[in-house]
Amino acid sequence: MNETPIEAWAERLEGVIARTPACCVDRVRVVAETASTQDSAVRLAGGAPGVLVVAGRQTTGRGQHGRTWADTGSLGIAATFALADDGRESADLSAAGGLAVHDAVRALAPMLNLRLKRPNDLLALERDGLARKIAGVLIERRAGLTLIGIGVNVGQREWADDLAGRAVSLAQLGLDVDRVAVVGALVPALSGAIALDRARLDERWETLRADA
Repeated sequence: MNETPIEAWAERLEGVIARTPACCVDRVRVVAETASTQDSAVRLAGGAPGVLVVAGRQTTGRGQHGRTWADTGSLGIAATFALADDGRESADLSAAGGLAVHDAVRALAPMLNLRLKRPNDLLALERDGLARKIAGVLIERRAGLTLIGIGVNVGQREWADDLAGRAVSLAQLGLDVDRVAVVGALVPALSGAIALDRARLDERWETLRADA
């Protein structure tokens, strides 16, 4: 597949935002490269929530508990939704982010066997019985903003030794997809997920848990 040039990502995503009812963001900023979309989102938001920041390449992404997120060049998706900090518990936001990633990937690849693992991982269950991580979510609060960072493995074909057997990409699962299409699917998915109350979030997670 010929990937959409990064110069066209913003226009494409703005169209998705315009078509999404009760969208959680109202504008998008695309950067060719950044150390972290979380840090860029704080700067580019300018104190106003509602911005989606997407990077063509993220060089020093973060995961939960101080871990690093391996972006492996320009083959994955790194995106941060900078929303108003309304005091909602981080666990609920993480659950909403995980559910959004599940729904977005499922919309693109309904044939995949996907499961959620607390607090923030999306796993693909494969025929060999292994569950490999395909996406993760990071929740941070800074400058009056709630930052929902999402990383998705899209085009990777190889992994470093410490990730081999634990990580998998959409390409390795047989899905040849444009990276901006993944972000486009995340916009309505997250908008819907964060609108759910805790009871509904728990209900959906219960049906999708990796050990269910």
